[in-house]
Amino acid sequence: MKLDRKTLRALGLASGVGFSIVGSIAFWVLVGRWLDKRLGTEPCALIAGILIGLISAGSILYELAAVRERTDDEGQHHLDSNADD
Repeated sequence: MKLDRKTLRALGLASGVGFSIVGSIAFWVLVGRWLDKRLGTEPCALIAGILIGLISAGSILYELAAVRERTDDEGQHHLDSNADD
């Protein structure tokens, strides 16, 4: 099975976003657990870490959507919203 350039680009983008989201959530969960153990506040910091991780993942998805919206059909990225001039 031969994949064209557009498909490979899409697969790379999807895997990069996936790793970013999982990494963000995992990082903040680990920070929360570490803080809970250090401060003895179980499970407060863990819950805060989960929430921060989810917000961070949402931010990643929002940025991806914003970049996608600014990208035209030919794959050209617009640097600002007035690029149509």
